[in-house]
Amino acid sequence: MSPTARRFFGCGLPFVLAVGALATCGLLFFSSRVVVHMVTMPDDGMAPLLEQGDEVFTTNTLIWSSEPLRGMVACLDRPEGFTFRRIVALPGDRVAVAGGIVLVDGVPHDPARNKRGTGPDQPEITLAAGQYFVVADDRDAADSRQWGTIERGDLVGEPQYYNRSGVGNRILLGRTGGTGIDRDWLVGPEQAKRSAAATATADAERRP
Repeated sequence: MSPTARRFFGCGLPFVLAVGALATCGLLFFSSRVVVHMVTMPDDGMAPLLEQGDEVFTTNTLIWSSEPLRGMVACLDRPEGFTFRRIVALPGDRVAVAGGIVLVDGVPHDPARNKRGTGPDQPEITLAAGQYFVVADDRDAADSRQWGTIERGDLVGEPQYYNRSGVGNRILLGRTGGTGIDRDWLVGPEQAKRSAAATATADAERRP
């Protein structure tokens, strides 16, 4: 064996193997703890979509690669543990809750098809950069009305599917909890108005 080869196998190879082992451990930790995780739903705040005790498979790859949407169900990192709530307002929105109905920019704009209860009202606030407002589909459950706004870094994932005892496993969820999403919910009332006005202006300009 040449002197160069002896130096490589004596010094370089152990270093390469050690780096490889550390990288593998880091990847396993990253994939199991960060990208995907299973969360047990702690309450009935999102019932009947997600019920207490459901095992919810959650991934944060979409949260990382795109901005959260109005109407989407998100996994939140709360001091008491992970839970799920629905995002109803984004940075820059004016949001309020009256009689259990969400108002965005002064317009009723509530995506939850199975909402129930009322809970406390929320006076109108304007969300700063990086702030989101979340509500429970059961308006008597705790959400941003009690917790305050949610920071971007506390939105840690989206539910992909869930297991429910007595019902089945791997029940799929969409980005809005399998309920579909209204186009206006992607942009908000004021932005929708501006978009409609711009479209009307463009159509008028194209007319002979």
